[in-house]
Amino acid sequence: EDLLLEASADAPPAATDGLIPRSVRALFHKIRDKSKHDSNGCTVEYAVRASFMEIYNEQIRDLLSPVRDKGLQLRWGEHQGFYVAGQLVVDCVDTNDALAVLREGVRNRAVSAHAQNTDSSRSHSLLVLQVESVETANPHAPPVRRLGKLTFVDLAGSE
Repeated sequence: EDLLLEASADAPPAATDGLIPRSVRALFHKIRDKSKHDSNGCTVEYAVRASFMEIYNEQIRDLLSPVRDKGLQLRWGEHQGFYVAGQLVVDCVDTNDALAVLREGVRNRAVSAHAQNTDSSRSHSLLVLQVESVETANPHAPPVRRLGKLTFVDLAGSE
């Protein structure tokens, strides 16, 4: 759970912030820098999307969906690779949006108490940030589209 410590986008990074809040801040900081400093005259647009799931009792659950489903299915597609069918994906415009996704997902995780921890996670969780950039060098050339995925994994009982 240390990786998932809550943070505020408006506050400066604190020594207690976990890996995910620090990474989210760094990602959006880089996006802002790249968007501001375009020296070639080309335009670059970014989109960030987030999803958050857990694997609990061999079932995949969407931690962002308001509907508690019986379990989502892992699928394979030629163009997208492995994906979770029916999973909610949220557009994140800024750091606050991404941190809100993190807080909502952590709030919905399956937890229970044991001798070492009163709020021990009983599930594996995956927070996935998809970053897409579309670069247009000139109006006569096709845009260059790039897609990256950053996956944070928290294993059950890893405290």
